[in-house]
Amino acid sequence: MNNSLNILYKKAGKGDKQAFHQLVQHAGNKLFHIALYLCKGNESLAEDALQNALIKLWTYAPQWEERSTFSKYASSVVYTCCMDAHRQTKFHSELTDNVIIEFPKAEKALQEKEQRQALTEKLKALPERQRDAILLSFYFDKSQKDVAAALGTTEKAVESLLVRAKKSLKESISHDEKEAIL
Repeated sequence: MNNSLNILYKKAGKGDKQAFHQLVQHAGNKLFHIALYLCKGNESLAEDALQNALIKLWTYAPQWEERSTFSKYASSVVYTCCMDAHRQTKFHSELTDNVIIEFPKAEKALQEKEQRQALTEKLKALPERQRDAILLSFYFDKSQKDVAAALGTTEKAVESLLVRAKKSLKESISHDEKEAIL
């Protein structure tokens, strides 16, 4: 039987479509079961892999050198196509999973960026000394004593600057922005 399959494949290599059709009729069922086994029972994936294998077998028939039997050669082509199908399926599922998982992270990062930009604009609108007191106290984590030294004023004056700055920010920040910041 192997010899007759080899002969049919050689004929197919010369463009004989009927020979290739006969070849598929004789070997197709066996090749499908190999693909089905390699695709772990996934019939759809096995059919796709076998279809690709048959296309490759037809395409490469003219270059085939009879080093082994057609059955072994066809089995190796089916194996390669099944592994390609697995890789492609894995890539698509990873891509889909990552898009589903990463999208909320990207959306959250965008919201946080927008909130930082809005807060930066509100800070810029404060009087300079209030803005400096807020930045030094909350962003640079400086004590009131250090802030007072940096601004050349007293701790009591820094406390007053912070109270006024916080009041101005609270008035300019919407309820939603407060929720996001707090």
